[in-house]
Amino acid sequence: MFPSVLVAVDPDQDTSLERALSVARAQIEGAEPDKAIKAISVVPKLPGHMPQDLAQDAINRIGAEAAQKLRTRVGSMSDIEIVIKHGRPAEEIIDYARANDIACVIVSSHTPALKDYLLGSTAARVVRHAPCSVIVLRGED
Repeated sequence: MFPSVLVAVDPDQDTSLERALSVARAQIEGAEPDKAIKAISVVPKLPGHMPQDLAQDAINRIGAEAAQKLRTRVGSMSDIEIVIKHGRPAEEIIDYARANDIACVIVSSHTPALKDYLLGSTAARVVRHAPCSVIVLRGED
């Protein structure tokens, strides 16, 4: 049992959210009422060569769209807090977990490709550097 669970959601992986939320609920089942599930989605930063005002507008728009999409997918489960960050996914997930005293991160993974062995996937980076327990859900692919 964990007092707080952070579910990392890749906006491009529509199939993993329901499974991840089910696992998250099982991790806080029977816990005190103030136990929390948070769903985080990280939007990559835009290239640095874009004009600053245009980039900021795009970041705000993309973040709002990501939050709306995630809220729609979470649906009536209003007890789940939606968090949108901008940057590198693994770094933002780890930083958020550290700053918010998260006890467990749930992240989905996929079958590794060669580039994942060379560079490391988001899930692998979170496992290596998170300040808390990490549950990795292997994908179906």
